[in-house]
Amino acid sequence: MTTESIAVVAALGASLLTGLASLGVTAVRAWLHDRAERRRAKSDAVVSLLASSQLFAHRVEIIGQTIIQRSGLVEGFDILLHHRQPLDLMHFWDWLAQDFRPMADAVSRLWVLGERDLVRAANDLVLQCSSTMRTWSDIRQPGGPGGRLRQAQWPPEAQERWRSDLRELGRLRNSLAVEARRRLRSDAFEPWLQHSGPPAGPVPAAQSELQDEPKVERTHANS
Repeated sequence: MTTESIAVVAALGASLLTGLASLGVTAVRAWLHDRAERRRAKSDAVVSLLASSQLFAHRVEIIGQTIIQRSGLVEGFDILLHHRQPLDLMHFWDWLAQDFRPMADAVSRLWVLGERDLVRAANDLVLQCSSTMRTWSDIRQPGGPGGRLRQAQWPPEAQERWRSDLRELGRLRNSLAVEARRRLRSDAFEPWLQHSGPPAGPVPAAQSELQDEPKVERTHANS
């Protein structure tokens, strides 16, 4: 093989190696970009699900209070005199769906993009949101003569069941956030226990119980 042939072969080999290296760098960049986009999509879906699930629970409570307030003899007269329209289930759904639609969209995206544990945490949260709607079935019309003329009631045991549903909802929201932070390589602390001092308003029941446990242990230790 002549010197010229060797030079040509060397040049072709160098060009081939350069081309392969360029393709490799391009492939790695594309993979990193796709990975970053998937992580961003998962993060956006989790944030949307956390926000819409909390607002959904507030809407459920407001609908329950509306059912109570708009019952009894006074409500009947208001409708009869055309001061207001009767309650319409379709209007209720349209209002409730403002947070249910983004929640369904977020959990659907996690079904496609998320890992098994993340999907499980999202499913548990959505199921608990659906369970909160049972509060409407706990509203009772007073019994006895003239019961239909009086305002509907929310029994104390039903109110406690509602508070229990809210505590479970908070726990599942926290679990989803922790799992998402772990999957997205963030610090896996519990978000709902992080605050800089005593809250300005009443402490939620679930958070209050978790905060009270260390105090009890210190009391026993001092005694």
